[in-house]
Amino acid sequence: MNAYYGDGAVHNDHHKELTIGGNVSADALEQIMAKYFADDMDSARCKTVDDTKKSTPPAAGRTAEVLFPDKNGEKDVNLTRRMADDFVNYLKLHHISKEQLSTSDGLLNQSVVAFFRYWGSQGYVYPGTPNGASITRFLKEDCQLEMKVTTKSYGDYIRRKIIAGHIDVDVGVSVEDYMKSLEG
Repeated sequence: MNAYYGDGAVHNDHHKELTIGGNVSADALEQIMAKYFADDMDSARCKTVDDTKKSTPPAAGRTAEVLFPDKNGEKDVNLTRRMADDFVNYLKLHHISKEQLSTSDGLLNQSVVAFFRYWGSQGYVYPGTPNGASITRFLKEDCQLEMKVTTKSYGDYIRRKIIAGHIDVDVGVSVEDYMKSLEG
């Protein structure tokens, strides 16, 4: 037996399915549920659901990789802050702290590549292929640098630059000397 209710709700008794479509009032829903469970022996075990506390489902996809991970793979906040401060101070010393991130060759991007290579040599970043998104997030969020291009295009660009390994010798030496001066 099928029972049809206002607002598009259908109770198909043969298959024990309940289809509710459209806007159903609370009273109509109570009537539907009462009839639905009237002949159901298991209805005594049913619990009411409190849907007032909605939970946010986890974000789809994988977790964003961080540039400076701790031993558990989470963001090492102290190391990230220190590296951001060191990087921004280097940019200020070389009068490029006001430049925006772009996909053009220049001293800012050469510095990013040189710093990434230095951080890799010190074991601060994951070995292997660099993650352009984590580098971009670090530059935008932790270093507060502005962007002329989209996050994705910059991430792809800087990743290719790092993989290619072409670092201006003078910039590479300058970054290494600067970082060593901070350690000693």
